[in-house]
Amino acid sequence: MQRRLGERVRVVETGHVDELPMALSELRAAGVNMLVPFGGDGTLSRVLSAAIPLWQENLPELVALRAGTMNMIASHLQMPREEPVKTLSGLLAKPAKSHVLRRRAMLSDGGDAGFTFGFGAPVRFLEHYDAGGVRAAVQLIARAALSLRKYDGVAAKIFEPMTVTWAGSGDPIEQSRLRLFLAMTIDELPLGFCVAPGAGEDTEHMQLIHGNMTPGFVIRNLHRFHAGKPVSGPQLVRERDTMLDFTFEQETRWMMDGEIHPACRRLRLDLGPHVEFRVPRR
Repeated sequence: MQRRLGERVRVVETGHVDELPMALSELRAAGVNMLVPFGGDGTLSRVLSAAIPLWQENLPELVALRAGTMNMIASHLQMPREEPVKTLSGLLAKPAKSHVLRRRAMLSDGGDAGFTFGFGAPVRFLEHYDAGGVRAAVQLIARAALSLRKYDGVAAKIFEPMTVTWAGSGDPIEQSRLRLFLAMTIDELPLGFCVAPGAGEDTEHMQLIHGNMTPGFVIRNLHRFHAGKPVSGPQLVRERDTMLDFTFEQETRWMMDGEIHPACRRLRLDLGPHVEFRVPRR
């Protein structure tokens, strides 16, 4: 890769996530003005999480490549569907043909940064995605649709409700029975589902989608969620906020940018720094 990109690029390889802070410290000392995590959404999230304590609000530009499994962030930014090194080479060779898109990261109280957060059904869906990729995810959707009438079917297990006590900024604490919860600062989820249209342009809020909607409601509206069309229902809530504080009734796993995190009982999520992504002009 170093040979293909030339001397203007410094390639640093890490064998484990624990090596990221040291690697990024060296890059910061070298005065780099662009970070290019070579991977997908999870890799970018890990790099961003390690970079924020070092650069604070003065992060270098980032490039989101299509070098992972889901590539939600790259898809949201409309990065070219081509070999990742070719994309990066083009950005470096013709900087005048690129520009910056500004997005807002979210930050957990454990220091995990990203652009999509969720628990409940999103985590259960990702478990199948991680196990078998796109094919397994599509098969899961089909099985869920066929099991809607079964009390213990696939759909019922994916959308099993959970009790959560939570509050936003300035909101009273409330206890809710939820089947899914999403907080997003980009509009896209795996498989191209555009569930939060306009989320990227609003850099001052998280877009929230949550509720106790039935599996049938979600399955019947999948095509509308995928296309980014308005979906409304009595158990579906859409709102905006800048901070979230959760207390789960039991140990609960959660996800950030497609990566499932260990179960916890308490979790806080805040808006993090602005992130500038370098993208080709279209």
